[in-house]
Amino acid sequence: MKRLIFLITLIFISKSLFAQTKQQIDSLKNVIATTTQDTAKVMALCLLSRYELDNVRKFSIVAKALALARKIKFEKGEAQCYNQLGNYFRITSDYPQSLEYNLKALKIREKDPYTQEYFSSLNDIGLVYSDQQNNEAALAYYFKAEEILGRTKVPYNGLFLFTRIGAIYLRQNKLDSALIYYTKSYEKARKAWKSHLSGPLIGLGNVHNAMGNTELAFSYYRMSIASIADNRLVMLPQSYMGLARLFMKTSNKDSAFYYAKQAMAMHNQRQSKAGVMSAAKLLAQLYENRDGNEAARYYKMALEATDSVFSGSRTVQIQNMSFAEAERQREINESKLKDAEDRKHNLQFAAIAIGLITFIILFFVLSRSIIVKTKFIEFFGVLLLLAVFEFINLFIHPYLAHATDDSPVLMLLILIIIGAMLVPLHHKLEKWITKIMVEKNKKIRLEAARKTIESLEPVLPINAVGKTEQNL
Repeated sequence: MKRLIFLITLIFISKSLFAQTKQQIDSLKNVIATTTQDTAKVMALCLLSRYELDNVRKFSIVAKALALARKIKFEKGEAQCYNQLGNYFRITSDYPQSLEYNLKALKIREKDPYTQEYFSSLNDIGLVYSDQQNNEAALAYYFKAEEILGRTKVPYNGLFLFTRIGAIYLRQNKLDSALIYYTKSYEKARKAWKSHLSGPLIGLGNVHNAMGNTELAFSYYRMSIASIADNRLVMLPQSYMGLARLFMKTSNKDSAFYYAKQAMAMHNQRQSKAGVMSAAKLLAQLYENRDGNEAARYYKMALEATDSVFSGSRTVQIQNMSFAEAERQREINESKLKDAEDRKHNLQFAAIAIGLITFIILFFVLSRSIIVKTKFIEFFGVLLLLAVFEFINLFIHPYLAHATDDSPVLMLLILIIIGAMLVPLHHKLEKWITKIMVEKNKKIRLEAARKTIESLEPVLPINAVGKTEQNL
């Protein structure tokens, strides 16, 4: 009876999700048909491809979006298309192609490493390595993403990251760590992104299944199915696989068969070889003591899928691309270190120039015996203005480039504004220093004249001294 109620509830949820999905698909198609902005059309096509279950049509939609993005030189859209192609090939278990397209997206997005897009590329590359059972490489990308998590522009990014790190720890049988990350992911989804609750719930079900908490695991799997949103239907076979393993563990073979076959059908529909491999292995185990021929058939299916997913040639391709990417990242890091060192030296040179010119000006201003012409002060004032402007430019350039997305027009405009603020300050400072210098020069001349008069007083007649004072 419970199973019947559960199935009826599932059918109701599926129909509701289908209606919501159709509404969003119709909305996207309307945007594509009516918008006059090619950039909006590219992004709408990419979104539409996510809802397409037929892989041929999915690939065709993304290819159309990519061609348009290249034509209008829309780099953000081009990166999104590469990302979609990477996900497409990962779903179909073509991991070399998936890694290649995800790396292409990363190269474009790494120009601004504090965006959701760049963060997502790190996540997706980590997922490719995770599907290849390369835990070390997957965690390297996941932890790199976690480092910039607090500085990304979208606050719920950790949802997917924590789920995927939890999956790695679960595979490594580090159940406590897996539980921590799945719980963090669940909390993020519950507070800010409820349409993505299914992934964390499936993960929590898997962890508690591994811990032997059968009832708790079953509750999480049921909640995961109830929470699957229209854009997360891809999670449904994972929920079914979790339930199938749980029913197998509790010796409820009929239910295990049912959910394993449902998962197998969905994986076949999506051409997910990794999913077929996992479902076929489970079905082979279920048939072992019931039907030897069926068990052998599923074992053969699992073996073929395994050979396809983890073939030697594909592994070599992945290794070659991984090596090339590691070398590229090393060169980027070296270039960044060199640029930072050069910038540090340039700032030091500019600071030295400012200090030296300031010292010269102060020396002449404060000296008690040197008469300096106004033009001399004006010359050094201009040098000081240029040095200060160059120092400010060197100091703010990295932040300015990030804020303006390396736009030459915006950067030039901001520098002009800074210059416009410095020039009046320079004039006021120059006027003030010139005034001090004039007063000082007068005092020096008067003092020199008095000394001259005092030295001449014994030899000059009284009326001559009076005339001299009048002239002064």
